[in-house]
Amino acid sequence: MNKQEIFTEITAVNCHTNLISGVLFLPDNRTIISGSYDGTVVIFNYNNKKITKRFQLSAPVKAISFSEKTNQILAFSDDKIIHIWDRDSYKKINEFPVLGPKTEYRQGGLGRKYVINAKFTMDGEFIVLGCQDKNVYVLPVREGEKSSHLKGHSMPVLSVGWSPTKEWIYSAAQFP
Repeated sequence: MNKQEIFTEITAVNCHTNLISGVLFLPDNRTIISGSYDGTVVIFNYNNKKITKRFQLSAPVKAISFSEKTNQILAFSDDKIIHIWDRDSYKKINEFPVLGPKTEYRQGGLGRKYVINAKFTMDGEFIVLGCQDKNVYVLPVREGEKSSHLKGHSMPVLSVGWSPTKEWIYSAAQFP
């Protein structure tokens, strides 16, 4: 059996004008979220084949994530800001700079780092960042809690994630 016999394209969605940096299928099995270098986050309803919501950010979207427990959508963009929206109301819940010139806004600021990937923990309490500076950073979503800095890679960190129990963080770096 070849791949064409196993996988069949069901629908194609043309909702971005630049490179797509991430796509997520939500647990409801009907909602797809995508982020793009065109600065948009798009929420698409697979059942009715329509765009439900489009968020326009001021810079390219580098990473997207979703927390099932808190029902929140995360986008990290090149303006060095984490954006968080409520999945049901689409209202912005939080927006905070974590990198770059405004690090004094957030306790435990990280200085100037180029973020490649960002993910929520399953409970939505923390965000893990994989960075070009070869490090992994763990940020609390709530203000006032301290961030963590994990070292160990010899190349930029391209992918990050959490174990379901939040006991383990995984990270993958560029191969030398």
